Amino acid sequence: MSSTITSQLLETLKSSKTQSIQQTLKPGQMVTGKVLKLYPNQRALVQLGNQQVTAQLEAALTLNGRYLFQVKSNDQMVQLQVMNEVGMQQSDKQTTQILQQLGISFSKERANLIKTLLNENIPFQKGDVQKAISILGKFGDQKGFNHVMLDMLKRKMPIKASIFQALQTRIEGQQTLSSTLQSVEADLEGQPTTDRQQQLLHQIKSAMNRSTTSFSQQVSNTLNAHINMNQSESLHVLRKAGIISEANSIQNLKSQVFHSSQPTLKGPANQEDLPQTLLSQVTNSNNSSKDMARRLLNLLQQQLPFQGGKQQQFQQWVTTLTSLVKLGQDGKLNTSQMDHKQVNALQLKTQQLLFSNQNQALIQSLKSTLTDDAYKVLQEFASSQKPQQVIQQQSAPISNMVNQLQQVSGRQLTQQQMQVLVDWLSHARQDQSQLFQGSKEQFLVQLKSSLQSTGMNVEHKLLHNPEQVNQTLKSTVLQVMHDGTSPQMTEKLQTVLHHLNGMPLNVQENNQMLQMNLQLPGEWFGLEQDLFMDVEGKKNEDDVIDPDYCHILFYLELGSLKETVIDMRVQKRIVQLTIFSDNEKASSVLKSLKPSLEQGLEKIGYQVSTVRHRAIHENHQETKTPTSKHSTFPQGGFDLKI
Repeated sequence: MSSTITSQLLETLKSSKTQSIQQTLKPGQMVTGKVLKLYPNQRALVQLGNQQVTAQLEAALTLNGRYLFQVKSNDQMVQLQVMNEVGMQQSDKQTTQILQQLGISFSKERANLIKTLLNENIPFQKGDVQKAISILGKFGDQKGFNHVMLDMLKRKMPIKASIFQALQTRIEGQQTLSSTLQSVEADLEGQPTTDRQQQLLHQIKSAMNRSTTSFSQQVSNTLNAHINMNQSESLHVLRKAGIISEANSIQNLKSQVFHSSQPTLKGPANQEDLPQTLLSQVTNSNNSSKDMARRLLNLLQQQLPFQGGKQQQFQQWVTTLTSLVKLGQDGKLNTSQMDHKQVNALQLKTQQLLFSNQNQALIQSLKSTLTDDAYKVLQEFASSQKPQQVIQQQSAPISNMVNQLQQVSGRQLTQQQMQVLVDWLSHARQDQSQLFQGSKEQFLVQLKSSLQSTGMNVEHKLLHNPEQVNQTLKSTVLQVMHDGTSPQMTEKLQTVLHHLNGMPLNVQENNQMLQMNLQLPGEWFGLEQDLFMDVEGKKNEDDVIDPDYCHILFYLELGSLKETVIDMRVQKRIVQLTIFSDNEKASSVLKSLKPSLEQGLEKIGYQVSTVRHRAIHENHQETKTPTSKHSTFPQGGFDLKI
């Protein structure tokens, strides 16, 4: 980031109103504490982090004394063993004693790490500190070692050299992912390359929005790959976008091409010709490349904001509704055999799936997708005391609603189909950029495409769906390094790998909360510098961030406004937005954009409370982080036995 003040501002905003992921004491952990009061019967009030706890003493402790404790048990009563007395400013003698108790010889660097752990009140395990000291011996001279290592210990991450290097590169490294990729690209273009290196060069160009593969060629390439593997995801996407008919399958299309390609019924010359022939048929059927891109973009806009397993539940609900609400030959609803219990069960499912407080985004999306009459009768069915009567008395509106819901359900994509769509649209952005101008889908497509192409979640895919894993930037980098290359290229590729490995490491969660940090190349979004984004919030019942309660931070380097921080806080779907920028024009820009911002958020069920501009440097003193030590302990109290 271009200024220390901005970095401090971001740290302040991240911690000012958001509760950090809480840590709990575990057997074997060591932690510092202070004796606040002494009571009769060998009892005392002890400060552990930001908690004050009543303790039963089994050792003579000094009032206002600070001690290093080790957790012996955390069953019904937490038991602590006194390891050593520690002063507010640890002496070398005290630090040496603690190092000896940990089985570690003294050095200035090791003592500094231990002192910082004690001052920051970070609980630690003996084994983790020993591993940290080992990594210190290898990488202790790297910038920000203590900062990165303390973050790993605080977040209870595995203490491994590979994890440290990934985080150190992302947090403290001088080379951004963008600059490193550009350097690798320049080197590959300036020398003879292997086929694998050419593949890497192609992926880098694609990631940096300079792909040499056109939109139509990428569609053909995907069709080719899927036909060879007998997969149908790409055909499903083309069908749901209305580009080919519903009747088309791989075998049907092969048969059509075989009989239509040559009068002699010899079919395409070889298997490789099939995708291009299919694509030619698609584009010749009143579907230009521009029209294909427009239809695919429209399909993306029709995707409903499902969370967890809600998409499958929605489609099952539509199927149940369709089977219950049947039309007779006269075009009217057949209600004579309608089961009362089934109708009531369907109404309850409708209320839970569509009209609960946690599904506001889905409600607003359906409202904008369905016609006014269809949405009105859906609301009436969900809220009526007599749902069966609503169906019987409003057969035409109900039939119309069911037909629309069937169409909406039929256009929803699976995860694999969405990956195909995003890949195609990322190429369409280059060829048909005018279609994306001013649309929110432009950012969405680039973000999804970036995460897919880099391989940020490739390990998760290998674990759960190994057959669905595509070649990514990360996997190709690993293969090129394995094949062998020059020392200079290996070093650059290692930096790229550290950046990519560091992306998923910057996620911290427990059962209630999730915190995530992303750093993505600015070129992917038309920015001069890398994009930084922090997301923090509560989890909902689907184990994802609750969109009703979250906190999002963006750090941007914009062309006109330059250094800019966007702080967005959402509480009960009420949005507070603060733009930090030292550019005086920011206020007038905000004023002009506020009405469209309010309208856009209202469409998806949010209400804007405040939109304001504040200067970064003017507010530095006001937002400066307090110097008091932050604790990793939750607020509250518990009894201890010492």
